Amino acid sequence: MSLVSDLNLPVFDYSAPDFSADRYHQQLAETRRQGWLAKSPLAYMVLEHDSGEFFLRSRATAFPGRQIAEFFGVTSGPLADHIDANILNLTGDQHRRLRALVGPAFTPRQADRWRPVMRGFLDDLWSGVAASGGCDFVAVLARPYPSLTIATVLGAPGQDLSGCTNGPAGCSGSSISGS
Repeated sequence: MSLVSDLNLPVFDYSAPDFSADRYHQQLAETRRQGWLAKSPLAYMVLEHDSGEFFLRSRATAFPGRQIAEFFGVTSGPLADHIDANILNLTGDQHRRLRALVGPAFTPRQADRWRPVMRGFLDDLWSGVAASGGCDFVAVLARPYPSLTIATVLGAPGQDLSGCTNGPAGCSGSSISGS
């Protein structure tokens, strides 16, 4: 059996000087035409849906959260402890037990149930951006949106949602209601 490092794989180099956001999808499609697996500067990328699902479902594979943290120098302390306790980084019986507990809440049907609320959060967050004409995307959308969604799915009361994020910085007066 060959090691993946011995394979002649296409390269998807997002650090290349000619790589740009405008050409991202084009470059990804070009790489995908060469095969279902590619090498990138940090990791290997699975480029085909069925293959990706195979690896996600395989008990022989694991999410590299711990390795990514170590790559960035996080080897001990509260953040390392948090990473180690995350369901994505757990293995074996511990992971299967937690997955069995939370899995029913994350089916496609359950996700569809939350889509109107999720759209409401995006509408509320985006209305502040539209009014101000610009924003720091991470602070205004990328940070609060997942927190608001997760807290809502977990059952946090609406009046407590503002405590789940750093707030929509840069969008003064914005109310996050989730409509």
